[in-house]
Formats: sequence, C-alpha cells, structure tokens
Amino acid sequence: MDISEVRMVLAETTLEDDDRPRVLAYCSVLFDNTFVVKEIKLIKKREGDGILLAMPSRKFQDHCPSCQARTDIDHLFCGKCGLALRENRANVGDKGILVIRIDIAHPINDAFRRQLEEAIVSCYNRKLAEQKLAEAE
Repeated sequence: MDISEVRMVLAETTLEDDDRPRVLAYCSVLFDNTFVVKEIKLIKKREGDGILLAMPSRKFQDHCPSCQARTDIDHLFCGKCGLALRENRANVGDKGILVIRIDIAHPINDAFRRQLEEAIVSCYNRKLAEQKLAEAE
C-alpha cells in the first residue's frame, strides 16, 4: 500500500512544557489515492525528544441500566437521567491500565507503521521549516 499524500495542520502550541505530552500536529493520510484516514495525531512523548503517532480512536461506551442512554465508559453519572453508574466499568488492559479508548484504524505490522511514521514526520519537518521561513519574512 502506497502513501499518496499526507495533509497536516500544526497544532497551536503556546505553552512549552517538556514534562507533559502534547499534540504537535493533526494529519490525514491518503492511501493509494483511494482511501483516507483522518485525525491521526503527532504527539511529543513525555520523556526525551521522541514523538509518536496516535491513531484515530473513539471512547468505549455502554448503556445506562435505567434509561439505556449511551454513556462514555469513564463517566460516573448518566448524562440523560443522572443515575450514578457503577465504577470500574472499563476493561483493564495487558499493562493493568484501564482501556477507555480503542483505535478505529491502525497499521497491522511494524514495517508499515515505520513507513507511516516516516511519511508523517517528514511532512511535519517540512511544515515546521515552512512556518519558520514565513515567520522570518
């Protein structure tokens, strides 16, 4: 599968805080000129200078036992009827962390993940260079 195009919007970053992860950019990737994946985030890692990709995801939801309204798994009360919901409704993942979000689309193998990361990081570096050039003028 070929990456036909990467479109990117740099995130507004006004506060520089190296201890917290932050979104550097949002991007859409077009594959084989036929399929697009949107809302991929480029995030600065908490430790070091590395960056990572956050694939598009959605929050897990379940139904309120009283009114059957869909409610995010991490909410403590139903947004429709106000019923107090059971705590710890989320699943615990392999690392003992609550699973609140699930990827909608993601690479299946390491080789394609690296190809995708390289394309996105390359686009990010070009965007940064363009931004610096524009600021210098």
